[in-house]
Amino acid sequence: MIFLSQLMAQLLLRSNIALTPTARTLRPLQNSGNLNLPLSPTCLPSNASRNRLHLSTTSSGDNSSSSSGIAQDLSEMFDLYHPPTSGLNSIISSFSDSAAKNGQSKSRNLVHKDGDWHRSVHIWVVEQDNKHLLLQRRSPGKDTFPNCLDVSCAGHVTSGDDVDETAVRELEEELGMSDISIDRIKEARAFTIAASIQGQTPSHGEFICQEYQEVYILRKKGKLRATDFAPMMEEEVSGFEVASVKDVFIRLERKDEELVPRSLAYIQALTAAIFSTNQEGKGNTSKQ
Repeated sequence: MIFLSQLMAQLLLRSNIALTPTARTLRPLQNSGNLNLPLSPTCLPSNASRNRLHLSTTSSGDNSSSSSGIAQDLSEMFDLYHPPTSGLNSIISSFSDSAAKNGQSKSRNLVHKDGDWHRSVHIWVVEQDNKHLLLQRRSPGKDTFPNCLDVSCAGHVTSGDDVDETAVRELEEELGMSDISIDRIKEARAFTIAASIQGQTPSHGEFICQEYQEVYILRKKGKLRATDFAPMMEEEVSGFEVASVKDVFIRLERKDEELVPRSLAYIQALTAAIFSTNQEGKGNTSKQ
């Protein structure tokens, strides 16, 4: 098996970005099965100096009942899918529409309680030169991983909705990016992964999140600045941070509790997708 640190060393070398010595000695994450977490942490910001924007999303210190209904609609309906035949936390294909619906739909709260397979989109906003990417800090009222740093933009595909249309809508709602077309987002497709993770939050209890995650790499010309992004509804997002691409991968491999955890398969596929994409960003570069 090629470990993440070896893969990163090869890919970063091609991009003229140096790995620190520490990055070569990290332990890999598990490559299969669920990521089992006894408690989804209430993440706290680190002291690292970053390009950061914090948004006030609550008027009181209570993040449980008052905010839990604001961060997401627990009654929204998701189409359900058959489990993957390739195993948990595995890459399905370069980008797949082959996940088969089972003809049923369920509300968000029941899907995460019962562990039903559903669909989501992940859009990583990355500088054209691969040096920095945008992280989103999740709302304190989220039913999974409140307050944690996560993918630049993400959302569930609700019943009857198209995957690419969902990605375009989430970019506008969470980042304020209103000029991304369907054709543009299709060009940003990277890979599909069958991801499974379970844990517990103080306000929502136990969850089992099993998703076909459709992952996109969206290039941005120029330097990323956290202040360039603004959600349509601040309840959706607590803030943004711009971080070094290589540092984010190192922190993910170390299972940094400030970040939503990802499987080794996800991290390897994301690393390869970012550094194998045309450095000129032709066809998949945002003007924002």
